[in-house]
Amino acid sequence: MTTVRDTGPTPARVARARAAHEEHLERVRGLAARTVAGHSMDAKDCQHLLAMLGLDVRESDAAVAPGRD
Repeated sequence: MTTVRDTGPTPARVARARAAHEEHLERVRGLAARTVAGHSMDAKDCQHLLAMLGLDVRESDAAVAPGRD
């Protein structure tokens, strides 16, 4: 009987996990910014709400970029 041995985190595995996590966060932030933009009364309201949430207007554009859905 053979057993599978986990070698633990390697620098390459950690780097891949971090990259995947950053990509996920970028998508979530973009979707959040897009949602805020869709519910804002006007551009000033949108900017204010995004600033309160620590989001950037550019992130709403990233959420709707081609190939991101």
